[in-house]
Amino acid sequence: RPGDVVSVISYNTQTQTLVSPTTIDQSSRQRVIDQIQGIVAGGDTCISCALDASMEALRGRSDMVKRVLLLSDGQATSGVRTESGFRSIAERARNMGCSISSLGVDVDYNERIMSTLASVSNGRHYFVETAAGLPAIFERELKSLVQAVATRGEIRVDLAPGVSLLKVYDRAFRREGNTLVVPMGLFAASDSKTVLVKVRVARSAQ
Repeated sequence: RPGDVVSVISYNTQTQTLVSPTTIDQSSRQRVIDQIQGIVAGGDTCISCALDASMEALRGRSDMVKRVLLLSDGQATSGVRTESGFRSIAERARNMGCSISSLGVDVDYNERIMSTLASVSNGRHYFVETAAGLPAIFERELKSLVQAVATRGEIRVDLAPGVSLLKVYDRAFRREGNTLVVPMGLFAASDSKTVLVKVRVARSAQ
């Protein structure tokens, strides 16, 4: 929409900032479209390079909803390659108020890494068989940004005496004494989010 700020970063062995943070208006819109249409595939796949460049582009914009849309059709072949390394990147994004929504195209991309980036940063993970499925996903992501009603949402669970935490499924969390804090990220008007927690209750506490 007019007034939104967008960046476009292509990546293979290294990154290239095709569009630096640009406010969309009547004159800039076509320049952004032209840059996107000129992207061609080639080289390796340095996903971590692209994410580092994306977060740098977002840094300092505290008054805006921040979202990275990561598009990949393959494995990470340079830069960070381990799931733990990508988890650290996703945590860094989440801590700066940025979520990563990952879009895997075709069947050869690394679903585990792409889904980890999304879940840990409170983004969404998608899969499409061909590029024809991408417009609907971009539209869904845009709609969630437009309908944002809260950012940096958290769920806080106070564990009663005798109740111990065993596991939090598919979400990052932190402990503050006996309180479990689960970051939930951005909430759009129609969002429904869940947290699944496994606990142990001591016999004396029952």
